[in-house]
Amino acid sequence: MQLTETHSEGLTRVFHVVVPRGDLQQALDAKIEEVRPKVKINGFRPGKVPASHLRKIYGLAMLREIIDGEVDSATKQALQDGKLRVASQPDLKVSSDMEKVIALQEDLAFDLNVELIPDFEPVDPATAQESSNWYINGGFPGIIAATLRPGFPNMVVLTVAPLDGAVNGDFLLGNIGIRDRASGLDPIDGLPGNFQGFTTATGAVQRLTGLPIYVINSTTPTVPGTYNFSGQPGFTWTGTNGGFDVSANGRDIWETNDAFQMIYREVSGNFDVKTRIRKLTGADQWSKAGLMARASTNANSRNIFVMATPTTTPIGGQLSNNLFAFQWRDASTELVDRAVSQWLDRYADQQFSLTDAVTFEIMRAERLTS
Repeated sequence: MQLTETHSEGLTRVFHVVVPRGDLQQALDAKIEEVRPKVKINGFRPGKVPASHLRKIYGLAMLREIIDGEVDSATKQALQDGKLRVASQPDLKVSSDMEKVIALQEDLAFDLNVELIPDFEPVDPATAQESSNWYINGGFPGIIAATLRPGFPNMVVLTVAPLDGAVNGDFLLGNIGIRDRASGLDPIDGLPGNFQGFTTATGAVQRLTGLPIYVINSTTPTVPGTYNFSGQPGFTWTGTNGGFDVSANGRDIWETNDAFQMIYREVSGNFDVKTRIRKLTGADQWSKAGLMARASTNANSRNIFVMATPTTTPIGGQLSNNLFAFQWRDASTELVDRAVSQWLDRYADQQFSLTDAVTFEIMRAERLTS
Protein backbone atom coordinates (compact mmCIF):
# COMPACT_ATOMS: atom_id res chain seq x y z
CA MET A 1 0.00 0.00 0.00
CA GLN A 2 1.24 3.45 -0.94
CA LEU A 3 -0.01 6.40 1.13
CA THR A 4 0.87 9.99 0.18
CA GLU A 5 -0.33 13.25 1.72
CA THR A 6 -1.44 15.45 -1.18
CA HIS A 7 -3.08 18.38 0.59
CA SER A 8 -2.61 20.13 3.92
CA GLU A 9 -4.39 23.38 4.65
CA GLY A 10 -5.84 24.52 7.95
CA LEU A 11 -7.73 21.62 9.48
CA THR A 12 -8.01 19.65 6.22
CA ARG A 13 -5.75 16.79 5.15
CA VAL A 14 -6.04 14.71 1.97
CA PHE A 15 -4.17 11.44 1.43
CA HIS A 16 -3.91 9.50 -1.83
CA VAL A 17 -3.82 5.73 -1.37
CA VAL A 18 -2.83 3.09 -3.93
CA VAL A 19 -3.07 -0.65 -3.29
CA PRO A 20 -1.40 -2.57 -6.16
CA ARG A 21 -3.54 -5.27 -7.73
CA GLY A 22 -0.74 -7.76 -7.07
CA ASP A 23 -1.17 -7.14 -3.34
CA LEU A 24 -4.91 -7.74 -3.65
CA GLN A 25 -4.29 -10.99 -5.56
CA GLN A 26 -1.79 -12.17 -2.94
CA ALA A 27 -4.23 -11.38 -0.11
CA LEU A 28 -7.03 -13.23 -1.92
CA ASP A 29 -4.86 -16.32 -2.40
CA ALA A 30 -3.92 -16.25 1.28
CA LYS A 31 -7.55 -15.89 2.33
CA ILE A 32 -8.60 -18.87 0.22
CA GLU A 33 -5.87 -21.02 1.74
CA GLU A 34 -6.93 -19.86 5.22
CA VAL A 35 -10.55 -21.00 4.85
CA ARG A 36 -9.91 -24.02 2.63
CA PRO A 37 -9.40 -26.54 5.48
CA LYS A 38 -12.66 -25.38 7.16
CA VAL A 39 -15.06 -25.22 4.22
CA LYS A 40 -17.53 -28.06 3.69
CA ILE A 41 -19.09 -28.37 0.23
CA ASN A 42 -21.13 -31.30 -1.01
CA GLY A 43 -19.11 -33.52 -3.33
CA PHE A 44 -15.76 -32.75 -1.71
CA ARG A 45 -14.00 -34.18 1.29
CA PRO A 46 -13.45 -31.68 4.15
CA GLY A 47 -10.41 -29.56 3.41
CA LYS A 48 -10.09 -30.91 -0.15
CA VAL A 49 -12.12 -28.31 -2.05
CA PRO A 50 -9.91 -27.00 -4.90
CA ALA A 51 -8.74 -23.41 -4.49
CA SER A 52 -10.04 -22.60 -7.97
CA HIS A 53 -13.54 -23.76 -6.96
CA LEU A 54 -13.49 -21.65 -3.79
CA ARG A 55 -12.31 -18.65 -5.80
CA LYS A 56 -15.20 -19.11 -8.22
CA ILE A 57 -17.82 -19.34 -5.46
CA TYR A 58 -16.47 -17.01 -2.78
CA GLY A 59 -13.78 -14.96 -4.49
CA LEU A 60 -15.94 -11.87 -4.98
CA ALA A 61 -17.06 -11.72 -1.34
CA MET A 62 -13.52 -12.37 -0.12
CA LEU A 63 -12.07 -9.65 -2.33
CA ARG A 64 -14.62 -7.12 -1.10
CA GLU A 65 -13.65 -8.03 2.46
CA ILE A 66 -9.97 -7.57 1.59
CA ILE A 67 -10.66 -4.15 0.05
CA ASP A 68 -12.59 -3.20 3.20
CA GLY A 69 -9.52 -4.11 5.22
CA GLU A 70 -7.21 -2.09 2.97
CA VAL A 71 -9.41 0.98 3.35
CA ASP A 72 -9.44 0.57 7.14
CA SER A 73 -5.66 0.04 7.24
CA ALA A 74 -5.01 3.15 5.13
CA THR A 75 -7.24 5.22 7.38
CA LYS A 76 -5.54 4.00 10.56
CA GLN A 77 -2.05 4.48 9.10
CA ALA A 78 -2.80 8.04 7.97
CA LEU A 79 -4.17 8.98 11.38
CA GLN A 80 -1.45 7.24 13.37
CA ASP A 81 1.49 8.47 11.28
CA GLY A 82 0.28 12.06 11.40
CA LYS A 83 -0.96 11.80 15.02
CA LEU A 84 -4.21 13.30 13.77
CA ARG A 85 -7.39 13.81 15.78
CA VAL A 86 -10.34 13.65 13.42
CA ALA A 87 -13.52 15.69 13.84
CA SER A 88 -15.71 13.20 11.97
CA GLN A 89 -15.59 10.02 9.90
CA PRO A 90 -13.05 10.53 7.07
CA ASP A 91 -14.54 10.83 3.57
CA LEU A 92 -13.33 8.53 0.81
CA LYS A 93 -13.43 9.15 -2.91
CA VAL A 94 -12.45 6.35 -5.25
CA SER A 95 -10.51 7.14 -8.39
CA SER A 96 -10.22 3.59 -9.75
CA ASP A 97 -12.64 1.74 -11.98
CA MET A 98 -14.04 -0.57 -9.30
CA GLU A 99 -15.23 -3.17 -11.79
CA LYS A 100 -11.64 -3.53 -12.96
CA VAL A 101 -10.36 -3.57 -9.37
CA ILE A 102 -12.78 -6.37 -8.45
CA ALA A 103 -11.60 -8.24 -11.55
CA LEU A 104 -7.97 -7.70 -10.42
CA GLN A 105 -7.26 -5.77 -13.61
CA GLU A 106 -6.47 -2.43 -11.96
CA ASP A 107 -4.90 -1.06 -8.76
CA LEU A 108 -7.20 0.19 -6.02
CA ALA A 109 -6.79 3.96 -5.71
CA PHE A 110 -8.73 6.40 -3.56
CA ASP A 111 -8.42 9.72 -1.74
CA LEU A 112 -8.94 9.99 2.01
CA ASN A 113 -10.24 13.41 3.13
CA VAL A 114 -9.80 14.14 6.82
CA GLU A 115 -11.16 17.06 8.85
CA LEU A 116 -9.22 17.61 12.08
CA ILE A 117 -10.22 18.75 15.53
CA PRO A 118 -8.53 22.05 16.37
CA ASP A 119 -6.24 22.12 19.38
CA PHE A 120 -8.04 23.51 22.41
CA GLU A 121 -6.55 24.47 25.74
CA PRO A 122 -7.88 22.51 28.74
CA VAL A 123 -10.77 24.35 30.37
CA ASP A 124 -10.77 25.65 33.91
CA PRO A 125 -12.77 23.10 35.95
CA ALA A 126 -14.24 25.71 38.29
CA THR A 127 -15.90 27.76 35.55
CA ALA A 128 -16.59 24.90 33.11
CA GLN A 129 -18.39 22.83 35.75
CA GLU A 130 -20.52 25.72 36.97
CA SER A 131 -23.97 24.82 35.61
CA SER A 132 -25.16 28.43 35.66
CA ASN A 133 -22.55 29.25 33.00
CA TRP A 134 -24.45 27.10 30.48
CA TYR A 135 -27.90 27.37 28.95
CA ILE A 136 -30.09 25.80 26.25
CA ASN A 137 -32.66 27.83 24.30
CA GLY A 138 -32.31 30.78 26.62
CA GLY A 139 -32.69 28.73 29.79
CA PHE A 140 -35.23 25.99 29.05
CA PRO A 141 -34.68 23.19 29.75
CA GLY A 142 -32.40 23.95 32.65
CA ILE A 143 -28.87 22.59 33.10
CA ILE A 144 -28.79 20.27 36.12
CA ALA A 145 -25.04 19.58 36.10
CA ALA A 146 -21.91 20.27 34.08
CA THR A 147 -19.06 17.76 34.44
CA LEU A 148 -15.68 17.42 32.76
CA ARG A 149 -15.50 14.17 30.82
CA PRO A 150 -12.81 11.92 32.35
CA GLY A 151 -9.68 11.92 30.22
CA PHE A 152 -10.87 14.87 28.10
CA PRO A 153 -9.75 18.13 29.76
CA ASN A 154 -11.58 20.29 27.19
CA MET A 155 -14.90 18.41 26.99
CA VAL A 156 -17.87 19.09 29.26
CA VAL A 157 -20.86 16.74 29.64
CA LEU A 158 -24.13 18.52 30.43
CA THR A 159 -27.05 16.91 32.27
CA VAL A 160 -30.31 18.67 31.41
CA ALA A 161 -33.79 18.65 32.90
CA PRO A 162 -36.29 16.29 31.25
CA LEU A 163 -37.37 17.44 27.81
CA ASP A 164 -41.03 18.04 27.04
CA GLY A 165 -42.77 18.47 23.70
CA ALA A 166 -41.70 22.09 23.45
CA VAL A 167 -38.06 21.07 22.98
CA ASN A 168 -37.80 19.38 19.63
CA GLY A 169 -35.61 19.60 16.55
CA ASP A 170 -32.86 22.24 16.54
CA PHE A 171 -31.70 23.91 19.74
CA LEU A 172 -29.16 26.56 20.74
CA LEU A 173 -26.51 25.83 23.35
CA GLY A 174 -24.62 28.72 24.91
CA ASN A 175 -22.09 29.43 27.63
CA ILE A 176 -20.68 32.48 29.31
CA GLY A 177 -17.76 33.04 31.64
CA ILE A 178 -15.76 29.89 30.82
CA ARG A 179 -11.99 30.10 31.20
CA ASP A 180 -9.27 27.89 29.77
CA ARG A 181 -5.95 27.02 31.39
CA ALA A 182 -3.64 28.64 28.89
CA SER A 183 -0.41 30.07 30.21
CA GLY A 184 -0.26 33.81 30.67
CA LEU A 185 -2.82 36.39 31.73
CA ASP A 186 -6.02 37.32 29.98
CA PRO A 187 -5.63 40.81 28.39
CA ILE A 188 -9.10 41.88 29.53
CA ASP A 189 -9.25 41.03 33.23
CA GLY A 190 -5.59 40.22 33.89
CA LEU A 191 -6.35 36.83 35.42
CA PRO A 192 -4.67 33.50 34.45
CA GLY A 193 -5.98 31.83 31.30
CA ASN A 194 -8.26 33.15 28.58
CA PHE A 195 -11.74 34.36 29.51
CA GLN A 196 -14.52 33.41 27.08
CA GLY A 197 -17.28 35.96 27.37
CA PHE A 198 -20.06 34.41 25.27
CA THR A 199 -20.23 31.52 22.76
CA THR A 200 -23.03 29.49 21.17
CA ALA A 201 -23.43 26.30 19.17
CA THR A 202 -26.39 24.53 17.59
CA GLY A 203 -27.60 20.95 17.91
CA ALA A 204 -30.69 18.84 17.35
CA VAL A 205 -32.92 16.74 19.58
CA GLN A 206 -33.45 13.41 17.83
CA ARG A 207 -36.03 11.97 20.26
CA LEU A 208 -34.99 8.40 19.59
CA THR A 209 -35.99 5.44 21.74
CA GLY A 210 -34.26 2.09 22.12
CA LEU A 211 -36.57 -0.92 22.23
CA PRO A 212 -36.16 -4.71 21.93
CA ILE A 213 -38.76 -6.24 19.60
CA TYR A 214 -39.58 -9.85 20.51
CA VAL A 215 -42.23 -12.40 21.49
CA ILE A 216 -40.39 -14.91 23.66
CA ASN A 217 -37.53 -14.43 26.16
CA SER A 218 -35.56 -17.67 26.01
CA THR A 219 -31.99 -18.94 26.13
CA THR A 220 -32.77 -21.41 23.32
CA PRO A 221 -33.72 -19.26 20.32
CA THR A 222 -35.46 -21.84 18.16
CA VAL A 223 -38.78 -20.04 17.78
CA PRO A 224 -39.35 -16.93 15.62
CA GLY A 225 -39.48 -13.86 17.85
CA THR A 226 -37.01 -15.15 20.49
CA TYR A 227 -34.90 -12.54 22.30
CA ASN A 228 -32.37 -13.81 24.84
CA PHE A 229 -32.10 -11.45 27.83
CA SER A 230 -30.69 -13.87 30.42
CA GLY A 231 -28.05 -15.70 28.42
CA GLN A 232 -26.56 -12.73 26.57
CA PRO A 233 -25.19 -9.30 27.54
CA GLY A 234 -28.51 -7.74 26.53
CA PHE A 235 -28.82 -4.56 24.49
CA THR A 236 -27.20 -1.14 24.74
CA TRP A 237 -27.16 1.95 22.59
CA THR A 238 -25.10 5.06 23.12
CA GLY A 239 -24.62 8.27 21.20
CA THR A 240 -21.29 8.81 19.44
CA ASN A 241 -19.83 11.58 17.32
CA GLY A 242 -22.58 12.00 14.74
CA GLY A 243 -24.14 8.57 15.22
CA PHE A 244 -24.97 5.68 17.54
CA ASP A 245 -23.36 2.47 18.75
CA VAL A 246 -25.90 -0.34 19.10
CA SER A 247 -25.26 -3.76 20.68
CA ALA A 248 -28.02 -6.35 20.73
CA ASN A 249 -29.04 -9.97 20.34
CA GLY A 250 -32.13 -11.63 18.93
CA ARG A 251 -33.04 -14.55 16.71
CA ASP A 252 -33.69 -12.76 13.41
CA ILE A 253 -35.75 -10.25 11.45
CA TRP A 254 -37.51 -12.91 9.44
CA GLU A 255 -40.37 -15.45 9.35
CA THR A 256 -43.61 -14.71 11.24
CA ASN A 257 -42.13 -12.76 14.16
CA ASP A 258 -39.02 -10.62 14.56
CA ALA A 259 -36.59 -10.46 17.47
CA PHE A 260 -34.07 -7.63 17.34
CA GLN A 261 -33.06 -4.27 18.80
CA MET A 262 -34.57 -1.13 17.26
CA ILE A 263 -33.67 2.53 17.77
CA TYR A 264 -36.73 4.39 16.53
CA ARG A 265 -38.85 7.52 16.38
CA GLU A 266 -42.56 7.66 15.57
CA VAL A 267 -43.48 9.62 12.45
CA SER A 268 -46.65 10.23 10.45
CA GLY A 269 -46.95 11.07 6.78
CA ASN A 270 -43.97 11.26 4.44
CA PHE A 271 -40.44 11.26 5.80
CA ASP A 272 -36.88 11.39 4.46
CA VAL A 273 -34.21 9.60 6.47
CA LYS A 274 -30.59 8.92 5.54
CA THR A 275 -28.29 6.60 7.45
CA ARG A 276 -24.84 5.13 7.09
CA ILE A 277 -23.58 1.89 8.60
CA ARG A 278 -20.01 2.66 9.57
CA LYS A 279 -19.22 -0.74 11.05
CA LEU A 280 -21.13 -3.98 11.61
CA THR A 281 -19.68 -6.76 13.76
CA GLY A 282 -22.02 -9.71 13.54
CA ALA A 283 -22.60 -12.95 15.41
CA ASP A 284 -22.93 -14.85 12.13
CA GLN A 285 -23.36 -14.34 8.39
CA TRP A 286 -27.00 -13.17 8.74
CA SER A 287 -26.56 -10.51 11.40
CA LYS A 288 -28.34 -7.40 10.11
CA ALA A 289 -28.27 -3.63 10.47
CA GLY A 290 -29.99 -0.96 8.45
CA LEU A 291 -32.96 1.35 8.04
CA MET A 292 -36.51 0.11 8.71
CA ALA A 293 -40.01 1.58 8.40
CA ARG A 294 -42.36 -0.35 10.68
CA ALA A 295 -46.12 -0.04 11.26
CA SER A 296 -45.87 -0.85 14.98
CA THR A 297 -43.56 -2.28 17.64
CA ASN A 298 -45.34 -5.64 17.51
CA ALA A 299 -43.04 -8.51 16.61
CA ASN A 300 -45.21 -9.47 13.61
CA SER A 301 -45.66 -5.91 12.32
CA ARG A 302 -45.65 -4.99 8.64
CA ASN A 303 -42.28 -3.46 7.74
CA ILE A 304 -39.86 -2.51 5.02
CA PHE A 305 -36.17 -3.01 5.76
CA VAL A 306 -33.05 -2.06 3.80
CA MET A 307 -30.17 -3.89 5.41
CA ALA A 308 -26.52 -4.83 5.28
CA THR A 309 -24.85 -8.00 6.56
CA PRO A 310 -21.31 -8.20 8.01
CA THR A 311 -18.18 -8.50 5.89
CA THR A 312 -16.87 -11.18 8.28
CA THR A 313 -18.29 -13.87 10.55
CA PRO A 314 -16.76 -15.31 13.76
CA ILE A 315 -18.11 -18.80 13.07
CA GLY A 316 -15.44 -21.16 11.79
CA GLY A 317 -16.06 -22.54 8.30
CA GLN A 318 -18.88 -20.05 7.67
CA LEU A 319 -18.30 -17.43 4.96
CA SER A 320 -19.86 -14.00 5.25
CA ASN A 321 -22.79 -12.99 3.04
CA ASN A 322 -21.41 -9.43 2.77
CA LEU A 323 -24.44 -8.10 0.91
CA PHE A 324 -27.14 -5.46 0.87
CA ALA A 325 -30.77 -6.54 0.73
CA PHE A 326 -34.32 -5.26 0.70
CA GLN A 327 -36.88 -7.25 2.66
CA TRP A 328 -40.47 -6.69 3.79
CA ARG A 329 -43.48 -8.19 5.54
CA ASP A 330 -46.71 -7.27 3.76
CA ALA A 331 -49.18 -8.49 6.40
CA SER A 332 -48.92 -9.52 10.04
CA THR A 333 -49.81 -13.13 9.22
CA GLU A 334 -47.33 -13.61 6.40
CA LEU A 335 -43.69 -14.51 6.29
CA VAL A 336 -41.14 -11.88 5.41
CA ASP A 337 -40.21 -11.91 1.72
CA ARG A 338 -36.76 -10.86 0.69
CA ALA A 339 -35.52 -9.65 -2.66
CA VAL A 340 -31.76 -9.61 -2.51
CA SER A 341 -30.57 -6.76 -4.66
CA GLN A 342 -27.88 -7.22 -7.22
CA TRP A 343 -24.43 -7.18 -5.70
CA LEU A 344 -23.89 -3.48 -5.19
CA ASP A 345 -20.46 -2.05 -5.67
CA ARG A 346 -19.94 -1.16 -2.04
CA TYR A 347 -17.15 1.24 -2.97
CA ALA A 348 -19.26 3.14 -5.45
CA ASP A 349 -22.56 3.09 -3.60
CA GLN A 350 -21.88 2.73 0.10
CA GLN A 351 -18.37 3.56 1.10
CA PHE A 352 -17.81 6.51 -1.19
CA SER A 353 -20.99 7.96 -2.69
CA LEU A 354 -23.07 7.59 0.45
CA THR A 355 -20.35 9.21 2.54
CA ASP A 356 -21.22 12.59 1.06
CA ALA A 357 -24.98 11.79 1.09
CA VAL A 358 -25.28 12.84 -2.54
CA THR A 359 -25.38 9.80 -4.80
CA PHE A 360 -28.02 7.16 -4.06
CA GLU A 361 -29.36 4.25 -6.06
CA ILE A 362 -32.95 3.00 -5.83
CA MET A 363 -32.78 -0.67 -4.85
CA ARG A 364 -36.47 -1.54 -5.03
CA ALA A 365 -39.93 -0.08 -4.36
CA GLU A 366 -42.80 -1.94 -2.70
CA ARG A 367 -46.31 -0.86 -1.60
CA LEU A 368 -47.61 -2.59 1.51
CA THR A 369 -51.28 -3.33 2.05
CA SER A 370 -53.01 -1.18 4.66
